[in-house]
Amino acid sequence: MNVFGLEGLRMKRDDFKGFMWCCFVVVEYISISVYQYSVYEFNGLFCCCCYANAVLQCLAYTRPLTMYLLQGLHSKECWKEKWCFVCEFEHLMLKGKEGYTPLSPIRILSNITHLGHGREEDAHEFLRYAVDSMQSVCVELAGLAGSVAEESTLVGMTFVGYLHSKIRCMKCHFKSEIYERMMDLTVEIEGDIRTLKQALKRFTASEMLEGDNKYYCSKCKSYEKAKKKLTVFQAPNILTIMLKRFQAENFTKLRKPVKFPEILNMTPKMRHSSDKDPQYWNLCFTTRNLC
Repeated sequence: MNVFGLEGLRMKRDDFKGFMWCCFVVVEYISISVYQYSVYEFNGLFCCCCYANAVLQCLAYTRPLTMYLLQGLHSKECWKEKWCFVCEFEHLMLKGKEGYTPLSPIRILSNITHLGHGREEDAHEFLRYAVDSMQSVCVELAGLAGSVAEESTLVGMTFVGYLHSKIRCMKCHFKSEIYERMMDLTVEIEGDIRTLKQALKRFTASEMLEGDNKYYCSKCKSYEKAKKKLTVFQAPNILTIMLKRFQAENFTKLRKPVKFPEILNMTPKMRHSSDKDPQYWNLCFTTRNLC
C-alpha cells in the first residue's frame, strides 16, 4: 500500500482580499505555507510500528502543520484536560528540533487503542486517524459548527477538498449532481494500471450504471440505466492519494510497481480547470508498506 502526499497552494492572496475565516486568516495560512523552514531537521522516530513512524514523519514535514506546531502555538491555547493528539505531536516536533537523535512516539501510540497491527491498511488508517484527531481538536477549541466552518481550521484548509459527482439518466436525461467532501483519494491499480496518471484517469472515467447497479431516477420514479462521472471539484492544498493494493475479495496484495511523477498535473482531473490555468501539485512525501 502506498500513500502519496502532494503539495499545491490552490489559494491566491488576491482571491481572499479582505476576507477572514472564523478560525484562521487565509493570508496568514498562505504565509506559513510558503515559508521556508530549512533550519528544521527532524531526526526520525523509532518504535515497533513502522507504519506510524512513516506517517508521523510525513506529517512532520507537511509545511503548514510544521510551521504552526514549531511555534508552540497550539499548546499555548489548548484548554483540554484530557490527552490531546495535537499537544503530543507538537511536543514531539519541538523535541525533534532540539535534539540530534531519533525519538519515540510511544506517548502517541499508547493512547490509540482501536488500530490493529499487521493489517494492510494500517498506514492509511493511521493517517486518517491522525488528521481526523487534529481536525476534531481544532474544531472543539474554536467552538465551530457546520461543514463550512470546519474548513476554516488549519487542518481543514490543509487537507479538505471536494469531489463532484454527476449522474445522468439515460432514459430521461435528468442530471443529478453531488459535491462530496474528501480528505484523500483512494485509487484502484488492478488490471493494466502501471502509473499514477493511469490510476487517476480510471478514477475520473465515466461509469455506466446498469444491471444490478442501475440508478434510481427521481424523475422517472424507477431504476434506470445511467452514466456516472466523478471529477475533482477542488483539490486540497495537501492532496493525499492512496493506491489500493489490498484486494479484499481474494485476500491478496498487488505488489507490482506503480510509477508516479514528482510534479503531478491535476488539470485533466479537475472540473473547472483548463490548460490556460494548470493545476500542479509537488510531491512532498510517500510511504510504502513493505509487509
